[in-house]
Amino acid sequence: MPPSSVIYDTEFFYAVILKTVSTANNNCDNYIPEPERLVAQTLFPNQKVFASRCAAPGEVSYSDTNPNTNFLAVYAGATLADANRMLATVLATRKFSGANIRRMRATINGT
Repeated sequence: MPPSSVIYDTEFFYAVILKTVSTANNNCDNYIPEPERLVAQTLFPNQKVFASRCAAPGEVSYSDTNPNTNFLAVYAGATLADANRMLATVLATRKFSGANIRRMRATINGT
């Protein structure tokens, strides 16, 4: 690894995956657009809603997720109990029927 490179991993956390889109064949142009993330953020004003993109130096990526998909998710806390409560909140909106819990960490590759 070059001496100037920095890789930072957060602690593990739980997220509720709200939606996924395929990035098969390295189609990095297929992602959740920012206006859609902002709409979801209004539904969960006390939790961060975030979206993944294809991993690239200087960008955030997420561990323990499918490398062939990008996703829209909402932060669900540090414990599984927190995540289950957030999942119930998400399902109560009736907007994300396939929502599911995922344990992950964010990684920033500053190379």
